[in-house]
Amino acid sequence: VLSLLSLSAPCSSAGVADFLLLNGAPLCPPKNCSNGRYQLSAAMAFLSWFLILVSSLVNFWMLASL
Repeated sequence: VLSLLSLSAPCSSAGVADFLLLNGAPLCPPKNCSNGRYQLSAAMAFLSWFLILVSSLVNFWMLASL
């Protein structure tokens, strides 16, 4: 559950910011909503999700080997 929540939060916030950028909303100035920041935050979100997944699988494997 924690893995899904840690992936869904950055993805939803990136989706909202992308929506604001595409519609030209004044609430999201280019300084705060640059494309590079989104790519970096999305990459870090997927990396953290992958590492949480690996950690969960290793913990289940260790639990099963007891």
